[in-house]
Amino acid sequence: DEPAVRRFASFVLARLGFDVVQAEDGPQALAEFRRHADRIRLVLLDLTMPRMSGEQVLDELRRLRPDLPVVLSSGFDAQEVAARTTADKRTGFVQKPYPAEDLETAVRRVLRDA
Repeated sequence: DEPAVRRFASFVLARLGFDVVQAEDGPQALAEFRRHADRIRLVLLDLTMPRMSGEQVLDELRRLRPDLPVVLSSGFDAQEVAARTTADKRTGFVQKPYPAEDLETAVRRVLRDA
């Protein structure tokens, strides 16, 4: 996501006790995931990213680690995508722009249900 949104999400996640690893696009996100896979407990993933869509990254993350909790986000009307992906309890969704409370709720839900 944009740097300001990444900073905000990082702040919220750090407040929840996470050590945050950021990436600016899909290929970088997958590289960071592979580099830190043993420590990653959750992924926050924008559906619209440069070079790779969020859905493509999600598919690859599921291939690498099927049990990984993921929270998707989008500023677009993503009801169809959200409905399709969040049917899986390991996947949550938060609509942008989101307040900290909405992100916290989505994170807690996927961690609880995963």
